[in-house]
This record gives sequence, C-alpha cells and structure tokens, in this order.
Amino acid sequence: MRLFAERGTAAVTVREIAAAAGVSPSLVMHHYGSKDGLKDAVDRRAAMVDYVRRLLLDGGEAADALFTKLFDATVAGMRSLAEAGVVRPAQDERIRTAFLLANDLSLVLLRRQIARVTGTDPLTRDGLASWTAAVMDVYTSGIFTMPAVPGTPASDQRPPGKDGNR
Repeated sequence: MRLFAERGTAAVTVREIAAAAGVSPSLVMHHYGSKDGLKDAVDRRAAMVDYVRRLLLDGGEAADALFTKLFDATVAGMRSLAEAGVVRPAQDERIRTAFLLANDLSLVLLRRQIARVTGTDPLTRDGLASWTAAVMDVYTSGIFTMPAVPGTPASDQRPPGKDGNR
C-alpha cells in the first residue's frame, strides 16, 4: 500500500514490492498471480489514507467503485438524518450528496496542504475535532450575513428560521 500510495501502481515494480515486504518476487507472484492481482487485493483492503488518496487520484475502476460505495453510504446516511428530522430534505439529493462527499474527501486528497496551512493534520484526533467544529459551524450557522437594512437592529438582520424564530 505504501509504495502504491507514494508513487502509483504503474511506477512500482514487483521486485520493489517484494523487497519492501522482505520476501522474494516469486513469492509475491505465487500469492497474487501478478502485480495487478496484488493491486486488486490492496484495493479491497484499502485502509491507509495515503493509499486511498492515490487510488482516487489515479482513477480507474477501483477508484470509481470506491467513490460509488462512499456515495451510496452518504445517500443512505443523509436519508436517515432527513427522516429523523436532523437535516432538511434536499432539493436535489444526488447533487447535495456529491457536494458533501467532495467536502469530506477533501481531507484525504488535500491532507498535507491543509495541515501545512492550518498547522494541524485534519485526520488526527485533534485535527478532526477542530475540522468538525468548523464544518458544523458552517453547516448550522452559514457564512453569509444579511445586508444591513437602515434602521434595523443587527439581531433582526437574519431571516426567520423554520420555527419562526430569528
């Protein structure tokens, strides 16, 4: 996984894989049949964030299958939350789901860059707590302010919520 994540499947040889695993190339071939067989096994067990990142960036059938599984799980989760009254129903469920999934996957795809500019790895316990707090703030409170209306107190600037409260 590490070699595939760092350099991509095409750039790694069976000999390098075997050396990293401390086995012979023939044992790798015996066990997996080919480098593609090993890649398929790695794809099925993908748990390492950097490998998942590389898989999604490289594309292909395994990347598409992973994205589809994540998308379907997100659809199911959002439907459950909507049925429970936690989130409002979407105008376009598929677009909203893709948007939410893209936001979540940004942590995997841009982990290093996010860590560099924020000073916190977003996929560590502390980083994820900070990231989640910011996401919840944006999702529950938004980021935009209403334009000022002359003579109206600032507390009355937001439109009323579903329950009629501001």
